[in-house]
Amino acid sequence: MYLFKSSYPTKAGRKPSRNWHVGYTDNHGRPRKPSIGTPNRALAEERMRSLKRKLLLERDGVASMRELEAAEQLLTTHQNCYADWLLRRGRSERYVRDRKNRLALLLKGLRSTKDLEPVELRQRLQGLQERRGLSGTTTNRYRTALHGFCQYLVEQGALRQNPVKAIRTEQARPGYHRRALTNEELKRLLEAAPAERARVYRVATLTGLRRGELKALNWSQVELEKGVLHLKADQAKNRRIAAITLTAEVVGAIAETPEARRRPDGNVFPRMPSVKALRRDLETAGIAFETAEGRVDFHALRVTFCTLLARAGVASARDARRGRHVVSARLCARPGRRGC
Repeated sequence: MYLFKSSYPTKAGRKPSRNWHVGYTDNHGRPRKPSIGTPNRALAEERMRSLKRKLLLERDGVASMRELEAAEQLLTTHQNCYADWLLRRGRSERYVRDRKNRLALLLKGLRSTKDLEPVELRQRLQGLQERRGLSGTTTNRYRTALHGFCQYLVEQGALRQNPVKAIRTEQARPGYHRRALTNEELKRLLEAAPAERARVYRVATLTGLRRGELKALNWSQVELEKGVLHLKADQAKNRRIAAITLTAEVVGAIAETPEARRRPDGNVFPRMPSVKALRRDLETAGIAFETAEGRVDFHALRVTFCTLLARAGVASARDARRGRHVVSARLCARPGRRGC
């Protein structure tokens, strides 16, 4: 292994390159002469020694050259490349954002692929589950995100094997139940909440839109004159476009926004109620957050919507279409029904 400076032709003759190059024969018997990436002789010699150590490790079967090079890159770099790879494969921005957020939580503080050990990753999953009180199903979703990322690294040659395969999935245990609000409770909630949040609660209850769908909604998707709301496929849970007919009450609630704030690319609801804000509003309205019948969170407003349909005697097939789900609203109205 040796250092040298290559040259290239110019009008005035051959001129030496700025950076040093290293000449060597790899472990497959192929001659290599790559740039070492620096004009500094001392730094070039240090990088040559590092390359020699990697070749020895590769020859002894400790790790491949790709794995050793990947270990020197920051883990965040691999995460960004993984996100770009998912987008190129046709995954929605919402899906990619969800994966990135879960990986950021799990891998915070880890610097390189060398830190991706089964014991470390298992402890991080368990710690996250305990800190946040996650159910087995939700914990498994974090494991799935981690497994997908590590499998990508294996396919790219950055890892020899997927460390998440050694981590068992959690047994799915029954989570909490959600309940529908009564008409009286809904009235009290809308009266107790500030106008901006009450508007969101009203629209959520009367349309059945999920929190993420409301958050992503912009003014170009709303036709107040026709009373129609167009939901994009990448915004909906079932990944299907939908045209939702709005009642006069919903149109009135949405129309409360001044004309000056209705930019086509602007959000219909710029600020969504947080969990703490909803709990404060429930407390002000004298509604218990959790009872023997179930819990009242934001998604409980969708359960209330489905229950209102069932109480009105709407046919099951029509319920399913209006709820934009494969199950009927009668099933959706059951406390704790998953998939609404």
